[in-house]
Amino acid sequence: MITLIFVIFLFIELFSFTSTDQMLEMVQTTQLSIERYYITTDDGYILRLYHIPPVPNVTDNTKHPKKPMFFMHGLQSSSLDYIVYPNISMGYYFAQRGFDVWLGNARGNTFSRNHTTLDPNRWQFWKFSWHEIAIYDLPAMIDFILARTNQSQLIYGGHSQGGAVIFALLSERPEYNAKISSVHAMAAAVFMINNNALLTPLLENLNEIKKFIEQNQFYEFNSFRTNSKFLQPLGEICINPFFAEICKCVLSYLFGEFAPNSYYDELLREYAAINPSGSSYLQYVHFGQLFISGRFQKFDYGRNRNMKLYMSRKPPEYNLSNVQTKVHIMYGDNDALVHPESIPKLISKINKTVVAVDKIPYFNHLDFVMGRLVHKVQSIILRVINAHA
Repeated sequence: MITLIFVIFLFIELFSFTSTDQMLEMVQTTQLSIERYYITTDDGYILRLYHIPPVPNVTDNTKHPKKPMFFMHGLQSSSLDYIVYPNISMGYYFAQRGFDVWLGNARGNTFSRNHTTLDPNRWQFWKFSWHEIAIYDLPAMIDFILARTNQSQLIYGGHSQGGAVIFALLSERPEYNAKISSVHAMAAAVFMINNNALLTPLLENLNEIKKFIEQNQFYEFNSFRTNSKFLQPLGEICINPFFAEICKCVLSYLFGEFAPNSYYDELLREYAAINPSGSSYLQYVHFGQLFISGRFQKFDYGRNRNMKLYMSRKPPEYNLSNVQTKVHIMYGDNDALVHPESIPKLISKINKTVVAVDKIPYFNHLDFVMGRLVHKVQSIILRVINAHA
């Protein structure tokens, strides 16, 4: 099974190709404005950041005129997650209510596959996990947004990995608490519980998989440069009535059963058009280590290197007591990746700053950004923003 997974990754990679900027194309069809910026991190990665200015003359959000709002995507995703559904997705929703919307892209994804000196086609480019996204990428984008908008704080929203990295940043660099007025964490991948039979053999062989990847130089995972000649037909197959239920079962097994009415014919076609968006293999390894350890910890390099880097055999946990900004936690009770049973532990670690917790009935891991019911999430976030300004 493990070998088959990596053969599939390699096969798909052979069919990747570069297309035009889907972010610009998709937003422009809605008649909203969109701007593109390039941000360079302290360690030389060049990130693409998008800006959707607030819709002029908005009157239904007078509490927060032009408040900057910054969204980060999950693993294997991109800023496209927040604009995939015209006039429904979060990017549109909040811009239409007077917020100044900014959509980030982590290093190594479709839109941020550049560096000042490193070649993305060489392994040196891919020597990062989501720890570096937290420590370098987020600060670079946050500082740019605040400088550009002449604001002292922004509102942060993150899904899955996007929720994990903000907690890592606030733990490691607590000065950034003052720059964020509130965090809205959607299915944040912090404390992980494995109850999925598909993950078990992968986690049990994590070190062997890592060696296999490095020996075969599969450093870049699922890089489709915005699109794929393989996934597009797959999306079409999955909306065929004969295969639809099979595809639905596979996705439900991986991410949890979809909320009623959120799985619809166009879901897989649209999902295959924008995801997966590429990542480093070390991001997967790092999340695998969270599943195995049950801790929200830094990357585990093995005992010898851990001693050199951390002065301990085990990697240290991120110090969540450093989180000082207001936190809003959202999770789905059908989520098979960020299991509902993991949420109380996260709440207990940052209890003094949690201002709201919302369990969304029937939601799985993807419903927060990919389902037709995503509008429920926006209204919940807006409610909490207005209540805790």
